[in-house]
Amino acid sequence: MMKCGATNMKIIEDCDKLGDDYRLSHLVPADLSYIRKVNFIPEGRFHEEDLQSVKLRVEKGEKEDGIHHFEEPDKNGSGFRLQGFLLSSSCTTEDVTKFFEVVKQQIPEFNPQFLMSDMADAFWKGFKKNHYLNRKTNIRVDELIQTLLNGFESVVKKIAKQAGRQLKSASIRRSENLKNCKKAMEQESNYFLSKNSDAYEVEKRGTDEFYTVTDSRSCQCYIDDNIHCNCGACSYRFRCTCLNQLAGISCKHVHMVLRSIGCTEQEDHEDDFEPFVDLPQPASFRAHNVQTSNTLQSSDTSVLLFDTFERGVNELVQKMLVLKKDGTQNSAMKKVLALVDEANKLLPANSKNIQIRRDASKPLTTARETEAMQSKKDPAICNVCSKGDPDFPSDMDLLEQDASTTEWLHCSNEECQIPVHFICSGSRKCRLCGSRLVNNSPTDDVVSDQSSDDIDLIEL
Repeated sequence: MMKCGATNMKIIEDCDKLGDDYRLSHLVPADLSYIRKVNFIPEGRFHEEDLQSVKLRVEKGEKEDGIHHFEEPDKNGSGFRLQGFLLSSSCTTEDVTKFFEVVKQQIPEFNPQFLMSDMADAFWKGFKKNHYLNRKTNIRVDELIQTLLNGFESVVKKIAKQAGRQLKSASIRRSENLKNCKKAMEQESNYFLSKNSDAYEVEKRGTDEFYTVTDSRSCQCYIDDNIHCNCGACSYRFRCTCLNQLAGISCKHVHMVLRSIGCTEQEDHEDDFEPFVDLPQPASFRAHNVQTSNTLQSSDTSVLLFDTFERGVNELVQKMLVLKKDGTQNSAMKKVLALVDEANKLLPANSKNIQIRRDASKPLTTARETEAMQSKKDPAICNVCSKGDPDFPSDMDLLEQDASTTEWLHCSNEECQIPVHFICSGSRKCRLCGSRLVNNSPTDDVVSDQSSDDIDLIEL
């Protein structure tokens, strides 16, 4: 098909008609591009001369090309016009007039009172050069036309097939998470891990660099959406003090900690809310199955049915919330409740008398846990222990000066200035940039963050 001049999109479209049971129906443009590169069969090239190649394409008259007007250039190279997209060697009033004449022929009802331009052509050219031409100049007109035609189709179909085949390129966040997981596996011998009361310290051997990985236990999202590797790293639950922690992407230090926990034997914990306990399981990515549906096991079918049911319930809850805020759709809400009652009657009765809400599966966060989730640059939060007040010995007298006053240090680097407790400072060097820590006088912000109980104890 390639040698006959068929484009990648045409080949993929024909292969899609074979059905999902055939491997060819799961082709993506990257597969065909590799074949073309190896065998030197450029897409959209019908002749060695580019203008002659364009002329042959126009004469072929494929409907999917959408070419409605073509004018060959003169001997001087001017006067070239091709309209489907407006391609022209110039951009004059005459060129634009010809363009709208073609539009009028194709869409007779097109009769706007005015026309506004938001420089969409400039944005499209920038997008095209960056994503499709790879910032390279393409001087062949036929290849430029093929690039423009491929741009729209690839955006619509390519992502769905990449996700079905579990390709890394299907999701930027998944790709970056898998890269960081691979880095963690390759570099874990260069780091030393130690666990304190509620966090892990990740220290690079032979240097003063070390980072803190904490478990916020606040992630309420779906595991299949945010966990992309075998170690079960979720960037919305596990946080690191390094600068590489991004939204939706876990850094390599988080992957190192979770890989280390997964390799050690877990003890029984009475408190389910203890950090780094009840870790999420790796996401079970389901590749697009090319076999027939009767090969599925009953357990797999149950999982698929429950996932479909859960998505439907979540969608129904969102719609009911909209009706609740409206306040005038009570009749519709009653009909939905009647259908829910009928659905409940189809299933065997539950032995429990008290029905637990779906959102009550996890306990609410305490004040200390909420405080640990605040920004690290908050002057009342230590960058080492992630607490407003340091931990003191249990036998310390509350009337002592150390118990009533918290001494603070901060980084001398003006671009950093991370706050640290004096007793947590260790080597008196900043953990992030390595600069010297200097004294920091207590501020009103720090005092205001104390609870009323702490103030009463100080006054006593």
